[in-house]
Amino acid sequence: MSVVVARRALPAWAAVVALVAAFVISQIASALALAGGAFLLAATGHLKLDDLARGDAAQALLAHPLMLSAAIAATGLGLVLTTIAALKIAKLPIARSVGLSAPKAVHVPLAILLVMAAGPFADAAIIGVTRALPGATLGVLDTISTAVRGAPLSALLVGLTIALAPAFAEELFFRGVLQPSLTARLGPLAGVALASILFGAFHLDPPQAAGAAVLGLALGFVTWRTGSLWPAIAAHAANNGVAVAYARFGPREEIASAELEPLPLVASAALVSALLFAILRTTRERPRG
Repeated sequence: MSVVVARRALPAWAAVVALVAAFVISQIASALALAGGAFLLAATGHLKLDDLARGDAAQALLAHPLMLSAAIAATGLGLVLTTIAALKIAKLPIARSVGLSAPKAVHVPLAILLVMAAGPFADAAIIGVTRALPGATLGVLDTISTAVRGAPLSALLVGLTIALAPAFAEELFFRGVLQPSLTARLGPLAGVALASILFGAFHLDPPQAAGAAVLGLALGFVTWRTGSLWPAIAAHAANNGVAVAYARFGPREEIASAELEPLPLVASAALVSALLFAILRTTRERPRG
């Protein structure tokens, strides 16, 4: 039987303020990283600033793996700094508040399997949004796919950044700060669901946001039920790592033309149900807070 330590959370209104602050700070950090990178690349002759003036500057910069990695890392840094600042202002203990306690050993593989099993539903959400809103995309998924299909060292840099930085930073804020506040105010079901929707919205790009929201439900359930953030961090990192590997070595396929096969969804639903049951059975004491 797992023993879950009670956690202390921000008031819901404070968590929402922190979310707005996290978004603004992360965007500023990402913009500064891109601006600094642009001048660095220009100074070393790898980029002409005139090229930025003739097109979409952000997309042109993100086409460089180093800049893409820097932007992702800067966004993560913004989330981490916001988390620390919000909890410091509220005079809450950081590690205890976000759930950085050691998990039960079995919960890490169960969390990884659960998020992987939810993958087909995330893919279905991405395809559905892409078809329902054609053209309503920032091209983030395509940019990442192109970057990881480049030179091996560049692909490795992008892959490691995508796998590790969002896994820690996003889980720290969304499942460590935002979700506990919402579940304390709204209850577990509504709190996890709303935190997942906001997690998806944070990604801005509609197709990516839809897939992230679906996976957020699995990550949120694991964190709420186990009381530890580490299983979700491990599962998030594993999911991103697999996605990067597939983008590099898998077949190239337009999202809008991808087919929704019913069999993988049925198998996924069965596996998700079994894993949810396993997590429930190994966390018999309901988490508090």
